[in-house]
Amino acid sequence: MVGRARRWAEAGWWLTSGARGAGRAAAALRLMTLWSQDALVLERLFARTDPANPAGGRVAERAGWGPAGITSDGRLLWVPQRR
Repeated sequence: MVGRARRWAEAGWWLTSGARGAGRAAAALRLMTLWSQDALVLERLFARTDPANPAGGRVAERAGWGPAGITSDGRLLWVPQRR
């Protein structure tokens, strides 16, 4: 999701069960992060994960993202770490 007027984008990922566990989501998130930082003029890039799904947080961590807080609905907020 991209909010062009506000210069922000939200990243999200989902894989079928057969595609999980091979690092595909983290690799795709890393590539998307690099591309968006180079091609888009963003003030903020973020992702939200459900605390009940720790695999989502592991994807963010493996892609070089770090925790940035908790949203009002209890989701974990992640942002890319500076390169």
